[in-house]
Amino acid sequence: MRRLTALLLCLALCLLPAPQAGAHSGDRHGEDIYYVLFGEDWKSINLNEEQTNKRYALLCATQLCIDQFNNNSEEYLNSLREMGYSRLPESVKEINLSATPQNHRSFTHKGWDYNYLSDPPSLSNPHWDTRWQQRKKLLTDVAEQIFDFDGRWKLLDKILPYPCTAECEAFCKLLYYIHLTSDHTAFETGSYNRVVLGQQGKDQVMPLAATRGDSVISELQEVVVELFGQEEASDIVRDLDTINSEVVKLLNYPDAMRTQEGIDQYKGYAKKVLNTLSDYIPNLLKETDFFSKVFC
Repeated sequence: MRRLTALLLCLALCLLPAPQAGAHSGDRHGEDIYYVLFGEDWKSINLNEEQTNKRYALLCATQLCIDQFNNNSEEYLNSLREMGYSRLPESVKEINLSATPQNHRSFTHKGWDYNYLSDPPSLSNPHWDTRWQQRKKLLTDVAEQIFDFDGRWKLLDKILPYPCTAECEAFCKLLYYIHLTSDHTAFETGSYNRVVLGQQGKDQVMPLAATRGDSVISELQEVVVELFGQEEASDIVRDLDTINSEVVKLLNYPDAMRTQEGIDQYKGYAKKVLNTLSDYIPNLLKETDFFSKVFC
């Protein structure tokens, strides 16, 4: 009897969903997005029901775009449908990524404009580049329905595809790179260095910082300039430059990332990126027409 009980317990543990390696939950990603968009007091902001639903819709669409895999996240799609959003997939199967908690980020976390055709083909996801475009379109469509970036007649929205203006895409890229920064704050020594299907954990996500080439920080700098203008974004760009230099200096000693002290320092820099964004972006968003008319 004891052996049977032990066997059943072992089987139950094996059937539990595997934790995502070095990644946050949807709720934590939502907290980081709200923190950047609304500031450190986001929990106490007095939003009405419609505004609260729109804020949640941003999280639902972002999670479906970036973190959906193995037919999960149906609840986010159902929530969007219940809130009245249109042009949605019939089910997550239409946008599904076939992957594991340990490798799903290789398909969605390498950059908003990353060309996945440059990666070795995936037998489980033979047309992934096309599907990635569908997932980005889901996010921009929801953002357009919330903010009406293009300002065209609503009648046209019923017969034509939702447009994606430069402002709409820049805002969605901001959400995307907040999510990636959030995942950098979740790395541990194991998840950062672990090799899965030939890739280290750190290589499944766009680098947080770099001296040359694209990084999360450089993309955030471009996005804030696109959204707010060179002059208005200059302080954020300057502060992010400082953090970038600190991260690069740490990464010049690769062995540091195999120690708890090194990984804690790295995560601290990623959190510093979120703090910097939260210091500036809420006030800058209040000055934009698209955001202020919905949330202010």
